[in-house]
Amino acid sequence: MLRAAVAVQQQKADLSLEAFSHLRQALEHKAVQLLEPPRSEPHEEAVRNRLHKQRDHLFTFLDHDGVDATNNLAERQLRPAVIARKISCGNKTQKGARTWQILTSLAATCAQRTTSFIAELARAAPLVKLPLPSATTCPMADILAKKVPLALNAMPSKWNE
Repeated sequence: MLRAAVAVQQQKADLSLEAFSHLRQALEHKAVQLLEPPRSEPHEEAVRNRLHKQRDHLFTFLDHDGVDATNNLAERQLRPAVIARKISCGNKTQKGARTWQILTSLAATCAQRTTSFIAELARAAPLVKLPLPSATTCPMADILAKKVPLALNAMPSKWNE
C-alpha cells in the first residue's frame, strides 16, 4: 500500500484533481479494510492498533509537498547519536540523558547548517548556565563534533536536501 501511495505521489503533477482524489480515496479505503479487523496475534494487533490510531495521518505526504512518505531520514540522522549514547552509557541518569539529547540535537543541527558545533556550544552554554565541557569533563563532546557530521556527510546527498 505504501508503494502504491508513493506512486500516486510521484504521478500527482500529471493527474487531474479528480483522478488524484479518486486514487487517494481508494488508498484510504484499502487502509480501512486492512486496519479494521482485529488480529489474533498480539504483536500484529499492537501494530494494527498503532496504525489505526494514526490512520488520518497515513497519507499526509500526498497532501503536502515536501513531506516524505517515511521517517527514514530522521531515523538515519538520529542513528549515530543513539549508537554513541549506548556506547558511552550517556543515559544512566535523567540529567545525563537530557544533556545527551541536547548535545546530539545541537551537533546534528550544526552539521546540517555547516556551522561549528564547538562555537555553538560555547555560545549556548551561558544561556543555560552550564560550564563548557572539556575533553576531561565531556569527552563525548569531541566525539559528537566529529562523528555526527561524518555520519550525515556519508548519507546520499538526496537525504540532506
